[in-house]
Amino acid sequence: MTKFSLTNIPDSFLKKWQEIADLVAGIINIPAALIMRTENEMMEVFISSQSAENPYNPGDKDHWHGLYCETVIKTQKKLHIQNTLKDKNWDKNPDIKLGMIAYLGLPVNFPDQQPFGTICVLDNKERVFSHEEEKLLCHFKKALELDLALMESLPKEESTDIIQKLIKSAKKYRAINQEYLATIQELKEANEELIKTRRISEESDEKMRSIYRVAPTGIGIVTHRKIKKINPCICEMTGYSMDELIDKDTRILYPTQSDYDFVGKEKYRQIRDKGTGGVETRWLRKDGSIINVLLASTPIDVNDYSKGVTFTALDITQRKRTEKALRTSEAIKNKMVSNIGDVIVIIDKNGVNQYKSPNITSLFGWNQEELVGKSSWDHVHPEDLAAGKQFLQNLSKEPNAKGTTEVRFMRKDGKYVWIEITLVNLIHDTDINGFLGNYHNVSERKKVEQLLKEKNEELQAANNELMTAKEKAEESDRLKSSFLANMSHEIRTPMNGILGFVDILKEPELAGNQQQDYLALIEKSGNRMLNIINDIIDISKIEAGLNTVNIRESNINELIEYTYTFFKPEVESKAMTLSIKKPLATKEVVIQTDGDKVYAILTNFVKNAIKYSDKGTIEIGYSKSGETLKIYVKDSGIGIPKERLNTIFERFFQGSDHHNVDQQGAGLGLSISKAYVEMLGGKIGVESEVGKGSVFYFTLPYKVKP
Repeated sequence: MTKFSLTNIPDSFLKKWQEIADLVAGIINIPAALIMRTENEMMEVFISSQSAENPYNPGDKDHWHGLYCETVIKTQKKLHIQNTLKDKNWDKNPDIKLGMIAYLGLPVNFPDQQPFGTICVLDNKERVFSHEEEKLLCHFKKALELDLALMESLPKEESTDIIQKLIKSAKKYRAINQEYLATIQELKEANEELIKTRRISEESDEKMRSIYRVAPTGIGIVTHRKIKKINPCICEMTGYSMDELIDKDTRILYPTQSDYDFVGKEKYRQIRDKGTGGVETRWLRKDGSIINVLLASTPIDVNDYSKGVTFTALDITQRKRTEKALRTSEAIKNKMVSNIGDVIVIIDKNGVNQYKSPNITSLFGWNQEELVGKSSWDHVHPEDLAAGKQFLQNLSKEPNAKGTTEVRFMRKDGKYVWIEITLVNLIHDTDINGFLGNYHNVSERKKVEQLLKEKNEELQAANNELMTAKEKAEESDRLKSSFLANMSHEIRTPMNGILGFVDILKEPELAGNQQQDYLALIEKSGNRMLNIINDIIDISKIEAGLNTVNIRESNINELIEYTYTFFKPEVESKAMTLSIKKPLATKEVVIQTDGDKVYAILTNFVKNAIKYSDKGTIEIGYSKSGETLKIYVKDSGIGIPKERLNTIFERFFQGSDHHNVDQQGAGLGLSISKAYVEMLGGKIGVESEVGKGSVFYFTLPYKVKP
């Protein structure tokens, strides 16, 4: 049975356990993460995550009959339930009344394998917990069991009594300080190894791979009791090289056959019972010396032990020596407390350091003498100074007042780390005469909080992008609906004209000149319909990626002249003037491009100029600047409002909503032109002012034949 009372668990452990529960709930994103305590077939909520929708409160008790935790404790195995409502074995579980229908739990035991309770997570919806989430819970289970093991070796006194006794007995034990100095150093190193081992178990798989090579704890893989993989620390512990151990039977490491047999038997018994195995044993080094080792093993595949097990090996020889010394000296026990866990501090009412426990060196790099007698604010981040001083001032107002705050503390290497400072006002105590407390490194927790904040910001950004995309999709749907309605009108108008005049042409008394007029109108309506159909085909090819370019020598002057000749009669029929501007000789404007697409772009530009101009002039021209040719069509038409300039080249848009019958169209010409220009490696644009006209232009790379 346990050798300590659960009512005397140090506050630092309880705070850490609370942080574990909160961290699990946050990472797995569930309502409840619990550390449960069992006693006399009763289950008590020992620690409960401070998460939303958590119906469990610390101190809640119930008989364990029918509870998830009963099965976990009795079987000593993981229990994973996806949905109790669909599981006949669990559809009467009491937790259903609290809305909890998904469960994942692991047993937590004292070092003597007596059950402490469970660590578990619950969800109010159907949930399949992933392998990584199970692994995370397993890491924290090991952390709890390490704490339980560590607490067995702790003395019963409160930390305040320990410090008081340490101060009062300083003179008494001054003579034996030197004798036990080496033993204390060994204890510190052993505790550092335990802390590092626990941190390793809590790191992610990615970090584990990098830690494997430099871990101060031995790590390896054994298959059929043959050594398959080890890290350098195993070699340091045993004195053997990698080559001397790889593929060798583990018997090489044991001083006797009984040691070897015991480890094999006990380890696999524990693995079968609870999934992991931990034993203390002895190893025989290459030089013949024997060391004490703490082995922990888990199978690579719980369903197939033949795949081997991973193990960690911790040299606890020094710890064993220290434990032996502790059993013979209460003074050394008191000193041990100052070397375990957080840094114990005493600060006077003016903020001057009066005491820092020796582990300040291992945790933050400073020696005690570098800090004692100096202001505690010297190493606090400037941005945290005001809040820190106010915190101390508030505590000083009332004896025994206790509080906690967080500040950034500078290590000896100049780097700042977040620490949690817990202090109690003992200025009235003649032995302390100041504030007694501890420094707890919370940098890792801060990193997780920052990571969660960044993830939330990323999710918000992604949500904003989705909203923008949704708005664009809705706008696209609106435009397409408008386009289809417009197409219906555009196609019906010329079709009605064609059909109507065909009926008229059937009249036998129709004069010849009237027939010609009607045929001309039919031809005009047919051309109009053909243009619409061609635009629809072109835009469909562009969307489908079927439109290609045919790069060849193209004469820009000839293309402009041909455009001029083709549209001149139509322009003049509206009493307008069409002109061209060709500043370069013909041989200078023979470039490598797709002439057909250039002509199509010019045609669309000129058609729009004619459509939206009732008087004045239209000019077709170009200019050259460096390696770029800029081709334009300028008109003195009605112009385009500023608010439409950004959408003029989008599909289904037209420059004005106020146009007459002659200005009707599908709104595709400019979007087709934009696509063609981009295919040719150029850019398209427009400059316009309402009532004064517009200039549509596009650029082409000025590439001549090599």
